[in-house]
Amino acid sequence: MIICTVAPQPVRGGSPCPGVRPRARAQARTAEAEARALEAEDAACLTPRERAARRVARMILATTPNGQTPDPEAIDLHTIADACGVFSTTASAYRTEAAALLAGGYRPTA
Repeated sequence: MIICTVAPQPVRGGSPCPGVRPRARAQARTAEAEARALEAEDAACLTPRERAARRVARMILATTPNGQTPDPEAIDLHTIADACGVFSTTASAYRTEAAALLAGGYRPTA
């Protein structure tokens, strides 16, 4: 839920809470991309481990500014462990596999 902390003021042709709609649109695009990736993984009959590595790769890509090389270390192991429901040793392995995928050119289709 997005809460606007800016006092509403009349704005011609715009939102009284600047940035709320762009954030909501970005969240919707992210959810749609994740759904497409899951469908592609279903079609490819990937194992749960392969799916987790790709999920971590998408997490890494989400934190990478456009035009820059993805940095697997940008995602904390605790974040990966929480997202995947695993211990940090397994999260480390997922991050290593995700780094290999990214180095090999893995990019989820838009």
